[in-house]
Amino acid sequence: MENRERRISKWRLPLTAVVLLILLSVVFARSKKDIIETIDWNGVSFDVVRVESGNGIVMGWADTTGKPLGQLEKYMNYSAYRGVPLSMAMNGGMYLKDQSPQGVFIENGVKHKSVNTDSAYGNFYLMPNGVFGITQNGDARVLTRDLFIKSYTPWRYATQSGPMLVINNSYHPAIRKGSSNVHIRNAVGVAEDGVVYFVISNEKTNFYTLASLFKERLNCPNALYLDGFVSKMRVPSEGRIEDGNFGAMIGVKK
Repeated sequence: MENRERRISKWRLPLTAVVLLILLSVVFARSKKDIIETIDWNGVSFDVVRVESGNGIVMGWADTTGKPLGQLEKYMNYSAYRGVPLSMAMNGGMYLKDQSPQGVFIENGVKHKSVNTDSAYGNFYLMPNGVFGITQNGDARVLTRDLFIKSYTPWRYATQSGPMLVINNSYHPAIRKGSSNVHIRNAVGVAEDGVVYFVISNEKTNFYTLASLFKERLNCPNALYLDGFVSKMRVPSEGRIEDGNFGAMIGVKK
């Protein structure tokens, strides 16, 4: 009887270890859930990053000397050096030749650029354009430019781009279904519950398909176009390590 118990105990330890390893692998898989969700929408593939709160979002443009960081890798490295490691970074709005933001840009409560109220040609000036911002309380919002100007909200971060894609559950008036104007595009939207969605197309798409993804699939009453063919998203943990040359950039904290 004693020998039998010893034989059983010899087998129990390996079996317990195997079960423990399986449980740990499940827990690890759940805790290391994929950052990116790939969605096929109206025949176009999109990568979507969901962020539960504006408190998990930061923005950057230049280092402390005012020199533009320019690239997503540099931005992520610089942010990590300053104690804020990022899981994802993407271009965060249109920019000028010197890589400064084309419109308003606020970082950590400091306004580096004022709201752009000019009228000109191009997507940025396809009115209404808008602003993606994070309040000092950590609430994420997408507002039209005029509503942002009228807002007395203290902002932690803000970046201006255009056009708006979805405005109070309605499409931007210039957006047309079936448009042949297609590019790689990225955008941001905020759902009713405050969840933020960053989206980039994996293939060329028009404004309508991108806007309808936010309105009909992601349930975002407001969404803002960030940029076109230059758009990139960097998520090293998932092997997405593309890069480019940018002005404002948006990051998601690890």
